[in-house]
Amino acid sequence: SAEQGLAPAQFSLGTMYHQAKGVPQSFTQAIQWYRKAAAQGDANAQYQLGVMFRNGEGVTRDDAESAKWYGRAAEQGHAGAQFSLGLCLRDGQGVSQDLVKAHVWLALAATRASDESQRATYAAARDALEARMTSEQLSAARQRQRWWVESFDRRTK
Repeated sequence: SAEQGLAPAQFSLGTMYHQAKGVPQSFTQAIQWYRKAAAQGDANAQYQLGVMFRNGEGVTRDDAESAKWYGRAAEQGHAGAQFSLGLCLRDGQGVSQDLVKAHVWLALAATRASDESQRATYAAARDALEARMTSEQLSAARQRQRWWVESFDRRTK
């Protein structure tokens, strides 16, 4: 299936190589398969490319490339990518620091996380960031968050 170009199968094969599940670990192979799936818009593969570039797994560590892949997955609603992109923006890693955008992504991640533990982690990061923001920044962030949700809902219906 992966050889036939099916993105979910390509992502699965990338994961097998990344995590050494049933095959010898190969970050190079993982990157190759994740790239193929990511090129077809697979948000999980895009997120994993972000992780691999962030950690320098099979590639030279590259915070800008990591943030780019997190961004692609985040736009598709991937909560882990939204959280990771929020941290990049908060800390200025691979992108210019932007607390408003960071808050948008951290807040979205906190509402979209799939389990309670993730929600708590993401919400804690959002709340800690809020303490560093002005009321104007917070208002702008909340407005952008509402816009993103409305836009996402329209795109995914």
